[in-house]
Amino acid sequence: MNHLRTRNDIMAWLEDHAPRPAIARAMQGGNTELLGVFRRIPPQGVMGWIVSITTKYDIVWHVAIKPNKLMGDYWCHVVSDVPWEHWMGDIEHGELPTATPGTPLYAGDNPEKYKELKNAKTKE
Repeated sequence: MNHLRTRNDIMAWLEDHAPRPAIARAMQGGNTELLGVFRRIPPQGVMGWIVSITTKYDIVWHVAIKPNKLMGDYWCHVVSDVPWEHWMGDIEHGELPTATPGTPLYAGDNPEKYKELKNAKTKE
């Protein structure tokens, strides 16, 4: 299994395995934002990362990357909504077995913003 240990690893993997050619092109000419780890990502409810890709034409794609333990790799798909209530970037140390909380892989590129989005979503 190719381990994704850094933000660069995640972005390189996604560029090589983008679920649509337009997403791979957008990653080369647009902006990418790692949103962090989410406890449950629809439709299967599996834990994984979500990356937001904005094209130079302001089209936004949210792509989930999830581990595929059966095949020893990862798989990805486009998600229509970001499940902010399941964002895990603000967890306390020790809640994830192999994670170092607060690292960019789990907290994402802008954790303060994401924490506000999570709090707003859980109050609904």
